[in-house]
Amino acid sequence: MAEDVKTGFTDADPDLEAHNHTLLVFWQLRSDTIARIARHDPELALEFLRATRRPTDEKLPYGTMDTEVSQELRLAGQVAAKNPELALKLGEESLAKGLSADLLETLKTLQSTNKSTSATFYQEIIDKLETENLGENVESTRFAFMLASQFQPPQADERVFKELIGLLLVAALAKDCGKEDADGSEICYQIGSIFSKVEKYSERAQRL
Repeated sequence: MAEDVKTGFTDADPDLEAHNHTLLVFWQLRSDTIARIARHDPELALEFLRATRRPTDEKLPYGTMDTEVSQELRLAGQVAAKNPELALKLGEESLAKGLSADLLETLKTLQSTNKSTSATFYQEIIDKLETENLGENVESTRFAFMLASQFQPPQADERVFKELIGLLLVAALAKDCGKEDADGSEICYQIGSIFSKVEKYSERAQRL
Protein backbone atom coordinates (compact mmCIF):
# COMPACT_ATOMS: atom_id res chain seq x y z
CA MET A 1 0.00 0.00 0.00
CA ALA A 2 2.76 2.46 0.90
CA GLU A 3 4.49 1.90 -2.44
CA ASP A 4 1.19 2.43 -4.30
CA VAL A 5 0.68 5.77 -2.57
CA LYS A 6 4.25 6.90 -3.26
CA THR A 7 3.82 5.92 -6.92
CA GLY A 8 0.60 7.92 -7.10
CA PHE A 9 2.32 11.01 -5.74
CA THR A 10 4.92 10.83 -8.52
CA ASP A 11 2.32 10.92 -11.29
CA ALA A 12 3.69 12.82 -14.27
CA ASP A 13 0.61 13.16 -16.47
CA PRO A 14 1.07 16.33 -18.59
CA ASP A 15 -2.68 16.94 -18.44
CA LEU A 16 -2.94 19.19 -15.34
CA GLU A 17 -6.54 18.29 -14.60
CA ALA A 18 -5.83 14.55 -14.78
CA HIS A 19 -2.63 15.01 -12.77
CA ASN A 20 -4.43 16.89 -10.00
CA HIS A 21 -7.20 14.28 -9.94
CA THR A 22 -4.63 11.51 -9.46
CA LEU A 23 -2.96 13.39 -6.62
CA LEU A 24 -6.31 13.96 -4.90
CA VAL A 25 -7.24 10.29 -5.18
CA PHE A 26 -3.98 9.10 -3.66
CA TRP A 27 -3.98 11.83 -1.00
CA GLN A 28 -7.45 10.68 0.10
CA LEU A 29 -6.37 7.02 -0.01
CA ARG A 30 -3.39 7.88 2.18
CA SER A 31 -5.50 9.87 4.67
CA ASP A 32 -8.12 7.12 4.92
CA THR A 33 -5.45 4.46 5.42
CA ILE A 34 -3.74 6.47 8.15
CA ALA A 35 -7.08 6.95 9.93
CA ARG A 36 -7.89 3.23 9.81
CA ILE A 37 -4.48 2.18 11.10
CA ALA A 38 -4.51 4.85 13.82
CA ARG A 39 -7.65 3.41 15.39
CA HIS A 40 -5.67 0.29 16.28
CA ASP A 41 -2.01 1.35 16.29
CA PRO A 42 -1.22 5.11 16.19
CA GLU A 43 2.53 4.49 16.11
CA LEU A 44 2.21 2.24 13.06
CA ALA A 45 0.02 4.91 11.44
CA LEU A 46 2.81 7.42 12.02
CA GLU A 47 5.30 5.09 10.33
CA PHE A 48 2.97 4.80 7.34
CA LEU A 49 2.54 8.59 7.17
CA ARG A 50 6.29 9.15 7.13
CA ALA A 51 6.90 6.36 4.64
CA THR A 52 4.45 7.94 2.18
CA ARG A 53 5.48 11.58 2.26
CA ARG A 54 4.91 13.27 -1.07
CA PRO A 55 7.93 14.72 -2.91
CA THR A 56 8.82 18.08 -1.37
CA ASP A 57 8.64 19.82 -4.73
CA GLU A 58 5.13 18.49 -5.45
CA LYS A 59 2.34 20.88 -4.56
CA LEU A 60 -1.02 19.29 -3.91
CA PRO A 61 -4.05 20.78 -5.64
CA TYR A 62 -6.76 22.78 -3.93
CA GLY A 63 -9.07 20.48 -1.98
CA THR A 64 -6.50 18.69 0.14
CA MET A 65 -7.52 20.04 3.51
CA ASP A 66 -4.98 18.21 5.62
CA THR A 67 -1.32 19.08 5.84
CA GLU A 68 1.52 16.84 6.95
CA VAL A 69 1.79 18.85 10.16
CA SER A 70 -1.91 18.54 10.98
CA GLN A 71 -1.88 14.80 10.41
CA GLU A 72 1.20 14.27 12.53
CA LEU A 73 -0.19 16.34 15.38
CA ARG A 74 -3.48 14.44 15.34
CA LEU A 75 -1.50 11.22 15.56
CA ALA A 76 0.49 12.76 18.40
CA GLY A 77 -2.75 13.16 20.28
CA GLN A 78 -3.63 9.51 19.76
CA VAL A 79 -0.13 8.38 20.76
CA ALA A 80 0.05 10.61 23.85
CA ALA A 81 -1.68 8.30 26.32
CA LYS A 82 0.72 5.38 25.90
CA ASN A 83 3.79 7.17 24.56
CA PRO A 84 3.96 10.81 25.76
CA GLU A 85 7.64 11.06 24.79
CA LEU A 86 6.81 10.32 21.15
CA ALA A 87 3.90 12.75 21.25
CA LEU A 88 6.24 15.43 22.60
CA LYS A 89 8.77 14.68 19.85
CA LEU A 90 6.10 15.12 17.19
CA GLY A 91 4.96 18.35 18.77
CA GLU A 92 8.53 19.65 18.89
CA GLU A 93 9.09 18.79 15.23
CA SER A 94 5.95 20.69 14.29
CA LEU A 95 6.86 23.63 16.52
CA ALA A 96 10.22 23.90 14.77
CA LYS A 97 8.33 24.46 11.50
CA GLY A 98 6.16 27.23 12.92
CA LEU A 99 3.16 28.05 15.10
CA SER A 100 -0.26 26.59 14.33
CA ALA A 101 -3.51 26.10 16.20
CA ASP A 102 -2.94 22.33 15.97
CA LEU A 103 -0.18 22.72 18.56
CA LEU A 104 -2.78 23.76 21.11
CA GLU A 105 -4.64 20.50 20.60
CA THR A 106 -1.43 18.56 21.18
CA LEU A 107 -0.78 20.56 24.35
CA LYS A 108 -4.33 19.93 25.54
CA THR A 109 -3.97 16.19 24.99
CA LEU A 110 -0.63 16.06 26.77
CA GLN A 111 -2.11 17.95 29.73
CA SER A 112 -4.77 15.29 30.14
CA THR A 113 -2.32 12.38 29.89
CA ASN A 114 1.08 13.48 31.17
CA LYS A 115 1.52 16.69 33.19
CA SER A 116 5.30 16.64 33.11
CA THR A 117 5.53 16.31 29.33
CA SER A 118 2.83 18.95 28.94
CA ALA A 119 4.81 21.41 31.07
CA THR A 120 7.91 20.81 28.96
CA PHE A 121 6.00 21.45 25.75
CA TYR A 122 4.35 24.59 27.13
CA GLN A 123 7.76 26.05 27.99
CA GLU A 124 9.09 25.20 24.54
CA ILE A 125 6.16 27.02 22.94
CA ILE A 126 6.90 30.09 25.07
CA ASP A 127 10.56 29.90 24.04
CA LYS A 128 9.42 29.85 20.41
CA LEU A 129 7.18 32.88 20.96
CA GLU A 130 10.16 34.79 22.33
CA THR A 131 11.73 34.59 18.86
CA GLU A 132 8.59 35.90 17.14
CA ASN A 133 7.86 39.54 16.45
CA LEU A 134 4.66 39.75 18.49
CA GLY A 135 2.56 42.76 17.63
CA GLU A 136 3.89 42.76 14.06
CA ASN A 137 3.48 39.12 13.07
CA VAL A 138 -0.31 38.73 13.05
CA GLU A 139 -0.43 34.92 13.05
CA SER A 140 2.06 34.58 15.90
CA THR A 141 0.26 37.24 17.91
CA ARG A 142 -3.11 35.52 17.51
CA PHE A 143 -1.56 32.20 18.47
CA ALA A 144 -0.08 33.76 21.63
CA PHE A 145 -3.46 35.14 22.68
CA MET A 146 -5.15 31.80 22.05
CA LEU A 147 -2.54 30.14 24.24
CA ALA A 148 -3.06 32.72 26.99
CA SER A 149 -6.84 32.30 26.82
CA GLN A 150 -6.95 28.51 26.72
CA PHE A 151 -4.08 27.53 29.02
CA GLN A 152 -3.99 29.49 32.26
CA PRO A 153 -3.07 28.55 35.83
CA PRO A 154 -3.73 26.10 37.39
CA GLN A 155 -3.56 24.24 34.05
CA ALA A 156 -0.41 26.09 33.13
CA ASP A 157 2.59 26.56 35.38
CA GLU A 158 2.25 30.04 36.91
CA ARG A 159 5.88 30.98 36.26
CA VAL A 160 5.65 30.08 32.57
CA PHE A 161 2.28 31.80 32.21
CA LYS A 162 3.82 34.98 33.62
CA GLU A 163 6.45 34.75 30.87
CA LEU A 164 3.69 34.61 28.26
CA ILE A 165 1.83 37.55 29.78
CA GLY A 166 5.10 39.47 29.88
CA LEU A 167 5.72 38.87 26.18
CA LEU A 168 2.24 40.09 25.26
CA LEU A 169 2.48 43.10 27.52
CA VAL A 170 5.82 44.18 26.04
CA ALA A 171 4.39 43.85 22.52
CA ALA A 172 1.28 45.84 23.48
CA LEU A 173 3.29 48.63 25.08
CA ALA A 174 5.48 48.80 21.99
CA LYS A 175 2.30 49.63 20.07
CA ASP A 176 1.44 52.36 22.61
CA CYS A 177 -1.66 50.47 23.71
CA GLY A 178 -3.35 52.40 26.50
CA LYS A 179 -2.33 55.79 25.13
CA GLU A 180 -4.74 58.16 23.45
CA ASP A 181 -2.66 58.22 20.29
CA ALA A 182 -2.33 54.42 20.02
CA ASP A 183 -2.47 53.25 16.42
CA GLY A 184 -5.45 50.96 17.08
CA SER A 185 -3.57 47.83 16.10
CA GLU A 186 -5.14 44.44 16.70
CA ILE A 187 -2.96 43.66 19.71
CA CYS A 188 -4.43 46.66 21.57
CA TYR A 189 -7.88 45.13 21.26
CA GLN A 190 -6.74 41.61 22.09
CA ILE A 191 -4.84 42.61 25.22
CA GLY A 192 -8.14 43.84 26.63
CA SER A 193 -9.60 40.34 26.36
CA ILE A 194 -7.09 39.02 28.90
CA PHE A 195 -6.53 42.21 30.87
CA SER A 196 -7.68 40.64 34.15
CA LYS A 197 -4.83 38.12 33.76
CA VAL A 198 -2.39 40.88 32.85
CA GLU A 199 -3.33 42.72 36.05
CA LYS A 200 -2.95 39.58 38.12
CA TYR A 201 0.37 38.38 36.70
CA SER A 202 2.26 41.55 35.78
CA GLU A 203 3.21 44.53 37.90
CA ARG A 204 3.45 46.63 34.74
CA ALA A 205 -0.25 46.27 33.91
CA GLN A 206 -0.95 49.83 35.11
CA ARG A 207 1.03 51.11 32.11
CA LEU A 208 -1.93 50.07 29.96
